Amino acid sequence: MKSQIIAIFALFLLVSCSKENSELTEPEQSRAFPQKWQLVQISDVNFQEFSGAKMPYQEYYLLQSDGTFVKARDINGSVSRARGTYETIIIDEEKFLTFQFNLDEGIISNCAFEKEEWLVLDESNKLFNHLNPCDGPILKYSLSRN
Repeated sequence: MKSQIIAIFALFLLVSCSKENSELTEPEQSRAFPQKWQLVQISDVNFQEFSGAKMPYQEYYLLQSDGTFVKARDINGSVSRARGTYETIIIDEEKFLTFQFNLDEGIISNCAFEKEEWLVLDESNKLFNHLNPCDGPILKYSLSRN
């Protein structure tokens, strides 16, 4: 009986410790840094969706493990960059990434013309902005694998 209990316990340990990374949820896999969140879709006020080369610009956030970031926007080969700090905030079970910019480099997207942005991290591990209430585009970002 004692050997059966030990065998069951050993089997339990073997199964629980052999969980492969592919079984982890997307947010668990995305904890590696740096993280590059690439703009993948723009929806305008008429809900027309643009992706890839059809978007008027390319953009990404590069997040570092120390809480700093770089946001870069490329418009026809002219690249603007802004830097600052970010943090994750949970409000009423909704997860946000907040970005505080050091300087306004003309690429901050918000309704209040402040040096900050709030993006929602949804359950499918996509980031979305909050510009639709002020007639701005809805921007969708995905975690880049490269």
